[in-house]
Amino acid sequence: MDHRGSSHGGQTGGNRTTRLTRHAIVTAISALMLWGAVPAAANASTVWQWAGEPITTTKPVKWQGTFKLQIDPPGLGYSAVKCEDTGTGTVGPAGVGEVKTWTFSSCHGEEGCKFSGATIEAMGLPWTTELTYSEGKILNVTHVPLKVKGGFKLKCESSVYKINSECPTVPNATMSNSAPGVLAEIWQELNPCSESGLTGTLIASSQKIELTEGLGHPLTVHHSE
Repeated sequence: MDHRGSSHGGQTGGNRTTRLTRHAIVTAISALMLWGAVPAAANASTVWQWAGEPITTTKPVKWQGTFKLQIDPPGLGYSAVKCEDTGTGTVGPAGVGEVKTWTFSSCHGEEGCKFSGATIEAMGLPWTTELTYSEGKILNVTHVPLKVKGGFKLKCESSVYKINSECPTVPNATMSNSAPGVLAEIWQELNPCSESGLTGTLIASSQKIELTEGLGHPLTVHHSE
């Protein structure tokens, strides 16, 4: 009996097994990369720091600054409300945080909104936050719990209309160190507000975030590869 055919078939089967094994290895490596299990990818981190070291326990923070919410009613030009604001929350390990309160005062209307009687209110608090790194910038990304409408309410009047709108989108901030705390700057277009015909919603804000306890060392943000 000629065994050359069966020998050739065995070699082919061996090649097929080798190819399948290699394919399985490549697939496994691809899966590890996708889920961040490759050590080179897992080493990158963006964190809150205190006294030059990553924060390991949750710490209370406060902030203050200015906040402007702008809308563009068709044919009427832009209308905006600008306020002073203060807030409280926490920062913690792994870059996470929380927005607990956010209040607005000394508000006034601009352009289409009358100067007096304008207000802004935060909806759906508390929100959670997470530091991320993108395109050379540290960002503080805001998350709203499921089934909660987070965002801002705006009220103002003009000579021809009243605005009472909900803007159901929360902003993300660009973060930079500015002793003794962190500067959070927002310049973000949002989804249209609920008021019929309002488009081009915009938030412009600048906040200084500081620790409410453990003073003596500045709060900072840090990214490492």
